[in-house]
Amino acid sequence: MQNKKYRPLAKSTLLFVRKKYKKRKIIGSPLNSPCVYLCRHRDMVGVVQAFSDIKTVLRPWVLNCFCSYKEAKNQFRNYTFSVRMKKSKLFCKLMSPVCARIITWYAKSVRSIPVYRNENASKSITTIKQSVRALEEDYSIVIFVDVDYTSAQECDSGDIYKGFYAVDKLYFKRNKKHIAFVPVYANEEQTVIHTPVYFMDNERQTVFDEIVKKIYNPT
Repeated sequence: MQNKKYRPLAKSTLLFVRKKYKKRKIIGSPLNSPCVYLCRHRDMVGVVQAFSDIKTVLRPWVLNCFCSYKEAKNQFRNYTFSVRMKKSKLFCKLMSPVCARIITWYAKSVRSIPVYRNENASKSITTIKQSVRALEEDYSIVIFVDVDYTSAQECDSGDIYKGFYAVDKLYFKRNKKHIAFVPVYANEEQTVIHTPVYFMDNERQTVFDEIVKKIYNPT
């Protein structure tokens, strides 16, 4: 049974979020043992819904730039606000430090696991090792696997990152058993916590296909 607790900042925020979304329909239940939940970003709406509706303590995978104040500030200023949101230079200058401070503070509060991509991809083994250690310490993990993280649209399927499979490989090597991966579907009205799936070497693509189907569909 999961016996960990969120740190004060995350706990207080979560109480507010769960009160706001208390009328949402939740189908299925979290596992009583450590596992890996797989969800969609849905332009950050899915992140909020996952933490609100999966009633257990979660440690999320978070891009490494949001775990460092300096890197987060650069990300907000040079991409999130300026490129994606088309904000003015003044807005970017004023808001980037504020948002960077908040996001890094929150990432620390929920014990985020940094994810390394692109030029930092060589450090990805660090993410896998930290994830397996968290599972062995009785934490569950949540990973937002959709490639098109800005899309909040309903659709039947989409591309996902598959690197999370390495968590199972290392976990099996160390513990001689496979870890459960739990696909989660969420839209504006409901969250569906699907039954867990497990990777077997000769069924890997089948499992990936099942995960895609379940995070994009409620049934």
